[in-house]
Amino acid sequence: MLALLFPSCDANSPTTPPPPPDRDALFTPWHRAEQPSPFPQGVQWHWRKRLSEPPAEDVPPDNPDAAAQLRAALPTLAGTEPLETEPLLEEWEALASQAPQTLIEFLDDPHRDVRYGCARLLFRLMTSGSPPIPNQLAAAAAKRLRDEADEVALLHLETLSHAPGPWPIPRLIKTFGRYDNHLRVVVRARAAMHLVKRGNYSGFPLFLKILKEQTSLQDDLNREWESSLRTAWWKEEALKGVVLAAGEDFGFSPDAIEPAQAASIRRIEEWWNENRQRLWEQSPAMEDPELVRRVQEIILAMGTFQLRNVDNAVFLLTQMGPPVAPWLFEALQGSNFQIRRHCLEILAALMPWATEATRREWLQELTGLLSEDDPALQVRVLNAIGASRLPEALSHLEQALLGGNPSHTEVAALQLANFSTAEARELLTKTGNRFAQDDPRWLPVTAARIRADDHGALEDFLDVLRGGGDGADRASIYLSWLVDTDDYGQARSTEERNREVERLRTEILTKQP
Repeated sequence: MLALLFPSCDANSPTTPPPPPDRDALFTPWHRAEQPSPFPQGVQWHWRKRLSEPPAEDVPPDNPDAAAQLRAALPTLAGTEPLETEPLLEEWEALASQAPQTLIEFLDDPHRDVRYGCARLLFRLMTSGSPPIPNQLAAAAAKRLRDEADEVALLHLETLSHAPGPWPIPRLIKTFGRYDNHLRVVVRARAAMHLVKRGNYSGFPLFLKILKEQTSLQDDLNREWESSLRTAWWKEEALKGVVLAAGEDFGFSPDAIEPAQAASIRRIEEWWNENRQRLWEQSPAMEDPELVRRVQEIILAMGTFQLRNVDNAVFLLTQMGPPVAPWLFEALQGSNFQIRRHCLEILAALMPWATEATRREWLQELTGLLSEDDPALQVRVLNAIGASRLPEALSHLEQALLGGNPSHTEVAALQLANFSTAEARELLTKTGNRFAQDDPRWLPVTAARIRADDHGALEDFLDVLRGGGDGADRASIYLSWLVDTDDYGQARSTEERNREVERLRTEILTKQP
C-alpha cells in the first residue's frame, strides 16, 4: 500500500533519467536542429570575400565636390611613371580623405598604373594618423590582395596590416592557407611577418620552408609553389619574419653559399623548436569581440559538409594557435557531430604548440569526453589525449590498447610510438607481448613498437609481409608508420615481395629517429 502511495520509496521502481544537457544553449551562435542554420544558404561561400568583410562602422557619404575632382584626376595616372605621380598623390590625399569610397572604386581600374597609384593613395590614407573609415579601407585592400601586379598586391597587404583591431588575422592567415592560397610567395611571407607582429606565429614554418629553397634542405615532397632559381626576394621577406620573432638573423644571408645557408637554417629551426611553445604562450588571449565573432563563424563552417569549406575552416582555426582553444572547447558542448569531431582534430594539432601547463588543462577537459557514445568521437578524443604527450595520458592509452575496439588500439598505439619516451616504449612492448599474432591488435601494436625504435618484433612483422595474403595486406596498412614511401603494394611475385621486404628492413633500421 505504501508502495502505491509513495512509488519513489520503492528501490525497484523505474526512475526517469535526467534530461541530457542542452548542448545547443551552450555555444553561441549555434542553433537547434529544428531552426534554420545561421550559415549562409543558397550562396557561394567565397572565403577571401567573407574574411575581408569589415566590422560595422559609420560610413558617411563622400563629399560630392571632392569625389568629382578625384574621378577626373585618377585616370590621368595611366601611362605615368610612379615617381612622377608622387607629388600628385600628396595633393590628392586631401581629396581622397573626403571621398574614400570613390578612391575604393578605382582600385579595380583596368590600368595597372591607375591601380598602383590608388593603392599608394589608399596606404597614405590608412597611415595618415586619422584615416577615414579605417575598417572599410582595410577591407578594400583585403579584397584585392590577389591583384595581378606584385607591387599593388604588396601595397594592399601593407594597408591591411594597419587595420585597427585583430580582425584581419584570419585573412592574413589565408594568404598562405593550404587551400586557395596566394600565388606570390613574397605576399605569403610578408603576411606571416605581419602576423608575428600581432602575436600569431603560425607563419614561422613558412619562413623555414622558404629559406630552405635552393638548399639541400628544401622540401621537394610538399612544395607549395613552382621551383625557381630566383628566391632571394622570397628569402629576404622570410628572414624579416624570423628576425621579428627571434631578434636575430642567425647569420643567414640569401647570398651565402649553400652550406652556410643550410647551417643557419638548422640554427633557426632549432631555435623555433625550443621557443615555439613560449612564444605561443605569450600570444594575446582571443578576447576581441569582432575576432571572436569571426572565429565562431569559421567554426560553423565545419558543419556544412562541404569539403572545401571544412578544409579551409580547419586550416584557419589551427593556424589561430592555442588562443583559439576556448572557443573550440565551447563548440565541443554543441550538438553538431561534424563540428565536434573537427574541433577535436584541431585541438590534437595544437597540442605541440601549447606549454605543458596548458596541455594539462586541455587534457583534463578532454578526459571528460572519453565517455562519448559516438565511436568516431571517441577516437578523436583519444587521439587528442595522446597528442598531449603527458604522462597522465598513458593510462588512458593503455586502456585503449587493451580494449576490444580496433580503432582505439590503432590510435593509442600510434600515439604511444610518437611519445618518444622510455615509459611509452615499455608500455608498447609489454602490451604487444600479451597478444598472439592472430589477435587483430598485434599488427598495429607491433608496427608502433618498430616506429618507437623497438626492433624486437621487426622480423615477425616482416615475415607477415613476406607471406602475402590477407595478413600481408593488413600489415601493409601500417607501413606508412615506418617509412615515407614504399612499393610493397606494387610487388606481384614472391621474389618481388621479398626484395621489397629486404629494402624495407634496411630503411627501417637505418631511419633516423
